[in-house]
Amino acid sequence: LKLFADARINLTRIESLACREYPDNSIFFLDFQINSSNAQINRILENMQKKTILLKYLGCYKEEVFE
Repeated sequence: LKLFADARINLTRIESLACREYPDNSIFFLDFQINSSNAQINRILENMQKKTILLKYLGCYKEEVFE
């Protein structure tokens, strides 16, 4: 989470689940808002990959603004 804090990225949702195969490990799902370039996202994900066993990036979507 420090990687996101250092980059001043707003985490809008954090969920964690126990890993069935490895009870000492957890699985995390993160949603975040970013207004920066894809280069910043890629840099953060590369750094996160170094600190995790498995990392899956599911993609991004534009925020819908309802008036």
